Amino acid sequence: MSIEATLFSHLSNHAELNALVDGRIYPLLMPQDSAMPAVIYTVVNNREIQSINYREPYGFDIRIQIDCYSPSFSVVLAVKEAVRKAMHEFEHKAHGLNSRSLYEPEAKLHRQLIEFNIKG
Repeated sequence: MSIEATLFSHLSNHAELNALVDGRIYPLLMPQDSAMPAVIYTVVNNREIQSINYREPYGFDIRIQIDCYSPSFSVVLAVKEAVRKAMHEFEHKAHGLNSRSLYEPEAKLHRQLIEFNIKG
């Protein structure tokens, strides 16, 4: 199973997150006119770690970005916190979590951008 499929399955089955987003978890793009709040996940970089002979990969180092959106700042913060908890429970433990608050004026949405790495 790809890391995208594994990540989607994990986020979709996380009770606290789904209580907030009701299944609105999308890869790369959110459908137009989606209900809010919602989450978008993107694999930014997927690097294989190779053995010394460069023949067989023995692991990976993946950078992931998760964007949380809501018209309400307090709700988007709650979604961010649920995503953070979900990623600390992920089978490939997340590390190096960074987040920042943004606002999308045209869409009138608050955004929390979360970045982290997973290794395996």
